Amino acid sequence: MGWTHFILFGLCGAILCADGASARGVRLQGRATDAATSEPLALATVQVIGTFTGTIANDEGFFVLEVPDGVTANRRLELTGEVAGSALGSDVTFSTWRLAWDWQQPTFWRRRWLPNTLDVRFLAGTSTGDVPPQRHVALDVAMGPLSPFGAFRSIHGHPYEGPRYMALFWEHNFRTVPFEYLGAWGLVRRGMGLIVHGASGHTWHEGTTSTLRSTPGWHHEVGASLILYGIVRLDVTRRVDQPGWRVGGSLARFDFD
Repeated sequence: MGWTHFILFGLCGAILCADGASARGVRLQGRATDAATSEPLALATVQVIGTFTGTIANDEGFFVLEVPDGVTANRRLELTGEVAGSALGSDVTFSTWRLAWDWQQPTFWRRRWLPNTLDVRFLAGTSTGDVPPQRHVALDVAMGPLSPFGAFRSIHGHPYEGPRYMALFWEHNFRTVPFEYLGAWGLVRRGMGLIVHGASGHTWHEGTTSTLRSTPGWHHEVGASLILYGIVRLDVTRRVDQPGWRVGGSLARFDFD
């Protein structure tokens, strides 16, 4: 179609010991070994608990696993651009410029193996010309019972989309600390934790042709989640800019700091 896509700038952090992070997720590399003997496990199955994401190790126990975005903690800064025009053989003329920033910051109880953490994701983009709908960016919403980090949890169905957009997602994981202060040690031993989270976002369509879903102004939401057995979450989210509540679920994020 005569479209040129390029990465202007990209930095990926060291949350995961891997090839870094892409816009769609993180690539993990490792070796499966026997816990007792440390011998490599040939053809071992490696899977992210509670998902269908997995792979099989080779004869020496080594594996590469693509983990979907939102399942693991991530640190990255990426700026991308895309240009189309008659000089590139395209029948449309447009450009898009996109910024994605992910960060995880330890906050309280930093000396613990798993300290309290704040996760932030900031997305922004602009464009020129009449951007085709297939080149719009989608801001994810809840698509079923599970909603990963980086999606609006208070609505479901079709995502917000547009050639120009801005969104901020955040969540603070207090882990088991609130229940420790309450003396609820039975819940602590069962991996019960607390997360507070929120999100804001907006998409713009001025000057472009689109019949897809866009935000009616700014979307704002806040919520809280209970972590169950350290693996799954029960999410309760309230829409702030208009009335609305939603109860859903998701997977607890995996930290590899």
